[in-house]
Amino acid sequence: MGGKIFRIAAEYDGEQHDLFPNYYHKSLEKYIIQKRRDNFKDKISNQNLVVLIRIKAVNGFSRNSINSFQEEIIKKFNSHPIIRRSAVKINRIPKYIYNPYLKKLEEQCSLKEFLK
Repeated sequence: MGGKIFRIAAEYDGEQHDLFPNYYHKSLEKYIIQKRRDNFKDKISNQNLVVLIRIKAVNGFSRNSINSFQEEIIKKFNSHPIIRRSAVKINRIPKYIYNPYLKKLEEQCSLKEFLK
């Protein structure tokens, strides 16, 4: 984008990342360990200039709502400190829809169209 290379990672954070008690963490200690791991990933990502986009279940996103993810990814990408300093902004990304019959993502617009 604009001659710049960005390292981008995305992670879906289920409710267990933000709410206690939850199904995965049977103790507060295990929940706190999870929060520390999340904070460590954030810190390492920032140190290595990686844009880490967290899609959170507590914000209403689920693994089945991939289309909503795309809007959230754009919003989080554009608001990330690394991106804000670079003056790069995206308005849309190629859209993919999950086809449960084929068990794969299908592109809804071409990359060529995206780059126009």
